[in-house]
Amino acid sequence: MHIERTLLRLAIASLLAMPNLAGATCDLTEEYKNLRLATYKALREPFNQCRNSVEQWHYWKAFSKCEHQKAGEHVGGGCAHIAGLKVSTSRNDYNHCEVLRPTDREFTEALDEEASSKGISQCKPSSAQHE
Repeated sequence: MHIERTLLRLAIASLLAMPNLAGATCDLTEEYKNLRLATYKALREPFNQCRNSVEQWHYWKAFSKCEHQKAGEHVGGGCAHIAGLKVSTSRNDYNHCEVLRPTDREFTEALDEEASSKGISQCKPSSAQHE
């Protein structure tokens, strides 16, 4: 779970560093930056929830097995520690979640539509655009 959160943070940081996915360069408005992040998070939510549910399923399976076997009685953190370690070090199958991952095109289209419908400008008026 920790690795997934780190990857998500890196993806968001990369996304925020890009002027836009179309390649135009300008000084982005704060409203556009905020909308871009909100759109990214909203589009990724179903995919992220699917991946999290897989991890939760594995965690609770390991936790209940540990409790049943009383394997956590002499371990600091008990079965929560054992189950968390098992989940964080195992390779889970997330393939069924991939259909929920938005493409760059879907993201760009959703962002453009939201910005247009809300009247949010991408570039600050004073910035010179470079093609």
